[in-house]
Amino acid sequence: MIISSNIKTVYEKHKTELRLLMALDKPVAHQQLEFGFTDSKGINYNKFPTDTAIPIERWGKLNEFMMWMSAGLTSGELDKLLNVAEEAIAEGLKKDTRNIAKISTVINQIRERKNMVIHTELFYNYVAVQLVREDEDPNTFNNEIQLQKVEQFKSEVQQGNCYDFFFKLGLAKLNSFMDMSKDEWERFWANSLQEQNLLNEAVNLLKSKKESETGKANLKTK
Repeated sequence: MIISSNIKTVYEKHKTELRLLMALDKPVAHQQLEFGFTDSKGINYNKFPTDTAIPIERWGKLNEFMMWMSAGLTSGELDKLLNVAEEAIAEGLKKDTRNIAKISTVINQIRERKNMVIHTELFYNYVAVQLVREDEDPNTFNNEIQLQKVEQFKSEVQQGNCYDFFFKLGLAKLNSFMDMSKDEWERFWANSLQEQNLLNEAVNLLKSKKESETGKANLKTK
């Protein structure tokens, strides 16, 4: 107990110096990378220097997330919207204007996503590709580690300041956002979260209507 207490005291007193030493103690595969940050669990993340090319596998993923950000929705969200539309079409419309309305709503949602400021889920992924966890191979893309990093970054943002977390990383690929003030960024982020919630509510509403109509149809046939 005494040892544990002493370690905590030393850490609190020399936190910055100790984290810097930990950052310098990088794995061999990370020697060409720069220190990024240390998360709340004490795990280090390194980043590619601005004059260093990102390995092709990571570069491909970076561009994939960039493409989806331009579309304003994830591939999973697009699938959900298209599934609702396909189900309505599969019903043959049956001269039912409610099915036509569903398809119209789906199309409208897809169009609206183009105007979305940013998709936070995609942005976390976009950042995570560029940060290499201390136990990660810089040259490959590991989806399991990617998902773990995204969840950890969400936790970091919830614990602190969203603006500080992203902009203190100094990632070269975030340059398009660098001219934003803290207030502008926070409004930008809040609007994005609101848009994502609205999409989820719209999809859930369409699905619940479908389930309700199916239930009523089943009752009629009994």
